[in-house]
Amino acid sequence: MDKAAAIQRIRQELAEGNIEAALQLLIDNLQPERKSLRDLNNRALQAKAQLEKTQKDELQGVISFENSKLSYNQITQQTINLVDEWEDPSLAPPPLPSPKKKFTPQMTLVAAVLVVFVGIIIWQLLARGEQADSTEEVTHATESCPEFKDDIFSIMVLPYLPLHDPAATDSPHRPLAIRLNRYKRGFSGSFNTEVFSKDQPRPETDQLAVQAAEDCLAKLAIWGEYEHLTPDKNSTIITTSYQYLSSADNFNFTMLDLDSNAEVEETERSSSIPSHGIFIDTVQNYSEIINKAEVTGPLEAQLRLLFGVALVESGTNREEAIELLEEADVQDSSTVLLREMALADAYMHQGEEAKAVEAYDRALKTHPDYWFAVNNRAMLYYQKGEYDVTLEALDEKLEKEPNNITALSLRGSVRLKTMQLKEAEEDLEKAERLSERENDPEQRQYIRKKIEILEEKKATENRRVISANQLLSNEPNNINALTDLAEANRNLGNYPVAKQVATKILDLDGDNIKAIAIKLESADKTRDTRAVTNLRREVKQMDTTRQNLIIQERPIIRAILGNTAIQ
Repeated sequence: MDKAAAIQRIRQELAEGNIEAALQLLIDNLQPERKSLRDLNNRALQAKAQLEKTQKDELQGVISFENSKLSYNQITQQTINLVDEWEDPSLAPPPLPSPKKKFTPQMTLVAAVLVVFVGIIIWQLLARGEQADSTEEVTHATESCPEFKDDIFSIMVLPYLPLHDPAATDSPHRPLAIRLNRYKRGFSGSFNTEVFSKDQPRPETDQLAVQAAEDCLAKLAIWGEYEHLTPDKNSTIITTSYQYLSSADNFNFTMLDLDSNAEVEETERSSSIPSHGIFIDTVQNYSEIINKAEVTGPLEAQLRLLFGVALVESGTNREEAIELLEEADVQDSSTVLLREMALADAYMHQGEEAKAVEAYDRALKTHPDYWFAVNNRAMLYYQKGEYDVTLEALDEKLEKEPNNITALSLRGSVRLKTMQLKEAEEDLEKAERLSERENDPEQRQYIRKKIEILEEKKATENRRVISANQLLSNEPNNINALTDLAEANRNLGNYPVAKQVATKILDLDGDNIKAIAIKLESADKTRDTRAVTNLRREVKQMDTTRQNLIIQERPIIRAILGNTAIQ
């Protein structure tokens, strides 16, 4: 295919929205001439890499719909520019000047020292004209690494890659490092960190950026790209990439679970939230960012989020982490999820469970099926004794995923705790069957332990039934024996019998709190809507003290009582 035909075909693909096909066609045609068209070819490969990263981030949920759309538009514009430059080389930006003389190693060393010395002086002179609070000490360097220690949470901000203008030198990495350092200086000191910006080399791929940061033992790497949209350069698209190198592929947060004694326990678990991602922001005050490190709006929120998550990851300064995260007014769904999960984690460790629940609620507004948040929210209510809320959350999960082993075993454990033995048996036996298929010995052992406890409880309740019937054969109106019989049958799932016996108790003692609770629950389980309606009306007419006594007697009937339930 000749050049003119190739350009026409590429433009046609772009017009039809086939950006991937257009880029690949451009690269295929540039490859044979890659020596003479080296710059065009490299930039086309960079655009393809950015496209692949955006597509991958979409699949992982790292990037929001709004940011992915902006990224695709940016890549499309890059491709259009590349095609225009290929067609008319006069549109290409001026090339970087190449060295005309080879330097000896000694001369290179002297030159490097002079460049660093002059650079420091120029930066200090510029900094004097800035506002007083923008002169924080930030380590800057060219190609060397700072001497980071293992106990330091080191943050490395690498040079941003200018799009369409390889000769540009106004990367925002230094002012962003200054801004991050301001957060650091505001902390109490227990979070040992250092912010470091590196001027060279300028990474052209994510892999090179991560490698440069890892080589310097950094724990958080920040890099990116920027593109000026106007001649005065104030309107600029800034794409910021980040990766927490001290984490695995995904962030770890505290997962709440139930131990063998049905007590809430905490374990560190990997979430599905990647420890890397990107932010895309269009700023209208780029000169302010460069000259005064004045960062506002979405970019400011993103920096707060990065530093706040770093504090949560460190396990210290949770109060300051909360302050930063609460002020990180991020908007897109992926960063909202990260912020709320980090906030909830910090709140839980501070003993502020109510605020943790609020954070999980906000996370579930944008990601309603996110299991980590569903689970922890349910367990926090369990911890408070509000088993009805816990079961409601697990019911919703299992309606959508009836074969979810974790949710089944958890609901079975909660039902076991609340003496719903028949329902607990159904959940745990199904979970055991599924775990055998999954070949998960640890999960199967946990479930088997619960089933053993279940069998013991069933045996105990059956003995209560036998004992109560023996007493009632001699004393048919013995309230204690009738109560034991009603309660044991309810626990075993024999709801018609439990309802019948509870009705007899209420004929003998109309104010019996336990009998009211048993009859209400049994009527609901047997779908006796008339009995449920009448009992709800009776409870609603009771005073607050008696309503509370009924709920304390059987917390799970709060869901049956609905708006009549007293908190």
